[in-house]
Amino acid sequence: DSSFLEEFKMTSRLNFEEKPDSDEILSSSLIDLKENYQLVWLDVNAKNDSDESIFTIRHLQNTVDRISKFDDLQECVSYIEETQEITTFIICSGTLGEDLVPTILDRKNIWAIYVYCYDIDSHKPWTWLYSKIKTVRTSLKYLLKDLIYNIQEYKQYEKETENGIGIFNFIGQDQTTTTTGISGTDWSRFINTLCHLSYPTNACTQFVDNLKNYYKNDTAKLREIDDFEKNYMPENAILWYTRPIFLYKLLNKAFLLRNPQLLFSIGFFIHDLYQQLNEEEEKYKSNHLVDCPVFTVYRGQVISRNEIERFSALLTDYSIEVSRDVYIINTSFISTTQDRNVATLFIIQSSTPDDQIQGILFEIEFDVQLKSRPYADITHLSHFEQESETLITYGCIFKPIDLYYDETENFWICKLKLLNNLDCYDINEYESTSERRTLKTCINNLLYNDSRGIFEKGIQCFDMLIQLFPVEKWITVAKRQFLLSIHDRLTQSDHSEHIRKNIELIHMWSDYVDDNEINCSLI
Repeated sequence: DSSFLEEFKMTSRLNFEEKPDSDEILSSSLIDLKENYQLVWLDVNAKNDSDESIFTIRHLQNTVDRISKFDDLQECVSYIEETQEITTFIICSGTLGEDLVPTILDRKNIWAIYVYCYDIDSHKPWTWLYSKIKTVRTSLKYLLKDLIYNIQEYKQYEKETENGIGIFNFIGQDQTTTTTGISGTDWSRFINTLCHLSYPTNACTQFVDNLKNYYKNDTAKLREIDDFEKNYMPENAILWYTRPIFLYKLLNKAFLLRNPQLLFSIGFFIHDLYQQLNEEEEKYKSNHLVDCPVFTVYRGQVISRNEIERFSALLTDYSIEVSRDVYIINTSFISTTQDRNVATLFIIQSSTPDDQIQGILFEIEFDVQLKSRPYADITHLSHFEQESETLITYGCIFKPIDLYYDETENFWICKLKLLNNLDCYDINEYESTSERRTLKTCINNLLYNDSRGIFEKGIQCFDMLIQLFPVEKWITVAKRQFLLSIHDRLTQSDHSEHIRKNIELIHMWSDYVDDNEINCSLI
């Protein structure tokens, strides 16, 4: 709340010519894309620069970028305390490990511990007490093999869970959210803004330039960016979405983080992807309306045991507490397949339903006769035609039918069913006679949305719009109106002061009263 008030105070005499620095905004947002795991190595000889040690580190750097070596127990503990936001793998000697492990065991970011020693018999008794200790080895070669396998397993888990339960919001019949402070329908309205804006012709160029600057030391990424810059066309958005390059990861990370800067920066691509998917849906529905109106698609992925428990509790406790059904709304694009066997390839089978990492298969039933957000078979447009992919856009509403662990296949199965999206915002509101009227509609959605959850970042949204459309000076006035509404909601301001500020705002809008595409309907 205080941040909003400070922003309001700072803009009370706003310089209406001021523009946010787009390079700074995007660069700060891209920091979130850095790998979020590390290796910590504790051993009295860890800092020994022998040929074997150098070779080992170089070999590991192909798998993990962040490697920190310690030969002092307290320094190691302090570092782990300072990096609690980073998933951590630990290699330690038997002697130092016996003191280290009990100290850091309750840290949720500790993913796995590996004990490297020459006397297994003397250290096995205490290592058996801790489930996070994955192995005790006398051979560094086999220990590193275990470590690399587990890191790859974690990376797969991270990749899938980024787009897993995090892509769903749980809502009740009253559209209240049960998992975040942002309702699914509010989030859909925000994404509507991204999908229907008519982006400036240089939006893609600005995006590429910022990426080049950010990844200037990453040759592989620069090759991908150069390829995108030379060959991207809006009518091929689905192809580029399915290609295994930076774009897919960046887009889904932005959705996961709900980061307005990243989302607006890549908004031109979201717009193109949505428009192409919308066109494909019309063809898809017309082809299947008679012969196969009901069909099932599948999505296999990795998920943590904690998420399974949270998922199950939400499906059970919420419906019991409020005596209503719980629904699920997806908050980003979802890739699925019509081939169940393909979906199961993305699942790590767990030995028991209590393992830390679980596999889950979503079985989603669709009916083309129902109203919903766009979805379509994109097999003929995808980079991976063999995956028989059906792509689902944001904002579809599903009814959870069942969630259970299949002991034969050793993974979880979650059955979902598409529902009529009765609260689906009519996209006709974005169909205007001009691009500026569409822009006005998008601004209205920012101004008049009552959700405190998503629009706590509303200032960032306005800053990005100001940067994208610098000639539209009235957007800065709209930002002022937004800040005033936040101020009124958070404070008990003097009535006369409230009237004065609103009169000032009316005078600002009066400059646009003759602008038929904008006019005072914004007030």
